Amino acid sequence: MSVRRSVLPSGLRIVTEEVPSVRSAAIGIWVNVGSRDETPAVAGASHFLEHLLFKGTKRRNALEISSSIESVGGEMNAFTSKEYTCFYARVIDTDLPMAIDVVSDLITSSVVTALDVDAERKVVLEEIAMRDDDPSDLVHDLYAETYYGDTPLGRPILGTIDSINNMWVQVGMTLQGLGVGEKFGHQIDLNDEGDVLVVGIPFRGPSLKGAVQVFRRDSTNNWVQQGSTLDRGLGYIQFGNTVSMNSEGNMFVAGSWGSANAYKAYVYKWNNTTLNWSQFGPIINPAASWREWCYDVEMDSSGYIIAVSSIFDEEARVYQYNSGSNTWGLIPSNISGRVSGDDFGGCLDLSGDGQRLIVGAPTDGLHFIEGGNVAVFSDYCSNMTKFSLSDCDSVILPNGMSVKTSGFHYDTLVNVRGCDSILRYSLLIKQPSSAIQYDTSCVSFTSNSGVLYTQSGVFQEHFTNQVGCDSTLYLHINIPYLDTSIYLNAPYLVSAAQNVTYQWYDCNAQAVILGETNVNFLPSNNGSYAVIIEKDGCSDTSNCFNLVNFGQIELTENVIVYPNPVSETIRIQYEGEIQTELVNSIGQKVLSTNKKEFDVFHLQRGLYTVVLVTGNGSVHVRKLVIK
Repeated sequence: MSVRRSVLPSGLRIVTEEVPSVRSAAIGIWVNVGSRDETPAVAGASHFLEHLLFKGTKRRNALEISSSIESVGGEMNAFTSKEYTCFYARVIDTDLPMAIDVVSDLITSSVVTALDVDAERKVVLEEIAMRDDDPSDLVHDLYAETYYGDTPLGRPILGTIDSINNMWVQVGMTLQGLGVGEKFGHQIDLNDEGDVLVVGIPFRGPSLKGAVQVFRRDSTNNWVQQGSTLDRGLGYIQFGNTVSMNSEGNMFVAGSWGSANAYKAYVYKWNNTTLNWSQFGPIINPAASWREWCYDVEMDSSGYIIAVSSIFDEEARVYQYNSGSNTWGLIPSNISGRVSGDDFGGCLDLSGDGQRLIVGAPTDGLHFIEGGNVAVFSDYCSNMTKFSLSDCDSVILPNGMSVKTSGFHYDTLVNVRGCDSILRYSLLIKQPSSAIQYDTSCVSFTSNSGVLYTQSGVFQEHFTNQVGCDSTLYLHINIPYLDTSIYLNAPYLVSAAQNVTYQWYDCNAQAVILGETNVNFLPSNNGSYAVIIEKDGCSDTSNCFNLVNFGQIELTENVIVYPNPVSETIRIQYEGEIQTELVNSIGQKVLSTNKKEFDVFHLQRGLYTVVLVTGNGSVHVRKLVIK
């Protein structure tokens, strides 16, 4: 046994131990982070993360991680201590490269999703509850708490119920700007689901033209840019100085700010056809006298109501989109602060329906310097009416438009007060469904709905699915056709069925005839015979065939076959023409001749049937042994 310590150029320390007498191999990765590195707010984070790393990587899901090791009879696990966290696997020596790859993948390329965090949070909380119910485990944590007190070494490795429940976990990677001083993230906003993010970058590009980027969280829980980077061309305009997004994440407003000709707001909407952002409606541009416009902008949940502010003029304005005229209409009148010099409009926020506006005035010169005030305003002209519509496949809106996707749809009408009124339709498009079912049955098949089918084919049955839409079941039914007819092709009885299995049956003896499993059957005497056929698990029996006058002519006609047994030459003694056939033990015809003397030395040894047909059509059957 030998132990070796190696240090890679990266500083990674590797300790290896070889035991020549065993074939098992183990790989472990120790990470120098444990519970002693945690603050009270994130107590248990190391152990929590240990769980999460097993939920999947960029190359493997959770099932593939575990099955990779278990499929070769190995073991994989991890543990967290106060000083470090370890991930390990044990396998047979020939599977060690695979184990190293899996454990390394776990450490370096894990993907943690919000769903994984929520699911594993419950597992960790259950683990804490199990610890509290086990005195042998609980006593160790109580000892550490008593000895070390409220320190990282005194706190439990699992954390507490409060720390686990209140723990925030970063979603995806940290987004970075491209250059120094561009103020990437100067303004940001999320949609309601938290999976679409708009970022303002007011000082990016030449002449500080500014830019806006939108990112969407993908299936790997990382942020991927959606569409192209948006800017408004050269000029000191600081595009992206302020941004705001609607609830769905398919619309946003961005303000430019920084020069007299740049105080404008731009609304963008996602285009599912071009897969890019398109300007929605005209530029929102106030009168030239309104200065320092777009100091702040806000968008309601629909994206059809926009609030903007000017701290120089100390006013706020609200605009509503009119789909009929494709314009942004000002909802009168302007909203002003109480006194000059209070920086009214320094910040804004809109309620989801756009009917409440909150405005901050951080200076408030009326009372004392930098005192500040906040005011809430209500709009009694515009309003939003909400509807919920649901149907299968598509929904027809009151305006006649057909919509095939679920989500929110907005329309604008003029209400009884002569103001724009927004109609918000919450649409649930339920989908029809279909399924395919394959069935094989004998004679007939009865479906679950009670329909009787007597022949093969593809059939449709219609139902209502769980969401109330049409559901079509495609039945592929196979009912094998079994032809049970038999006929005489002297001297054989022949089954008319093809591509089936055969078993001939003696109707008189009421027993199968052993060894007779071919399509044809050579009877040895008169009688009543049938055949049992089987295909695809189905079987049927033919009617009994009555065979008479078989071999009876030999009582009146003298036909002699000799010698028997025979080794070389057979002789037939008969006055007149005669046809002779030899049939082997498996029913194969091996010889046919009209000669009365012929050689058989070339045939294999065994028992044969001699079928002799005379000129008048009489049939004679003999058993013959070739030695």
